[in-house]
Amino acid sequence: RHLCKSTASSVSSVASGKMFRFCILAAALVGASAFAPAGRVTRGQLRMAAEKSAAIPFADKPANLNGELAGDIGFDPFGFTDGNDLTKLREAELKHGRVCMLAATGILTQEVYRLGDAFPSKNCIEALKTAPTAGLLQILFVIGAIEAQNSKYVGRVPGDRGFDPLKLSENGINEKWALMELKHGRLAMWATAGMLIQTLVKPDVPIIQQTLDWARSFL
Repeated sequence: RHLCKSTASSVSSVASGKMFRFCILAAALVGASAFAPAGRVTRGQLRMAAEKSAAIPFADKPANLNGELAGDIGFDPFGFTDGNDLTKLREAELKHGRVCMLAATGILTQEVYRLGDAFPSKNCIEALKTAPTAGLLQILFVIGAIEAQNSKYVGRVPGDRGFDPLKLSENGINEKWALMELKHGRLAMWATAGMLIQTLVKPDVPIIQQTLDWARSFL
């Protein structure tokens, strides 16, 4: 009986020792895994990372913006491209950009040159109020005629109106110039809005003078 108890005690001691060593080994392996190098990135993970917007890295890339259009960097925080025709949206963007490029030039030109006594004010908003009625009607007629011609250009590249007096697109549309026009148009939309707001804030101070005063404040 005493021999059986000794044998059982020895077996139990050996088993306990083996279990202890196993636990130590497992703990060491778990701790070492925390410092092991990361595994290879899967294609799925790369695809998920690529679906982020280039303009807003923490936001998902809009589903309809695949980078084919010039100037597309995945910026659409208000979801205008969801369920809408991208061609019509690009047409509208180019049209607004072109109008604002002309408007920004006109606002600044009005401050340095005026056509006779019909436009005495350097303020572009006041100039619109003092413009002759016939002149305003002429402007509206030209705008209407241009819009009426737009229906003839359905199916063309967005923004293509067949107007190229300098033959810049004679050998095809240059992607670099198309992107330049788009960027200038976007900048002009912001610039025109800013100049109009500033004119309302300080109607008695021309935009050019305000800009010079602002620049001198840093000297």
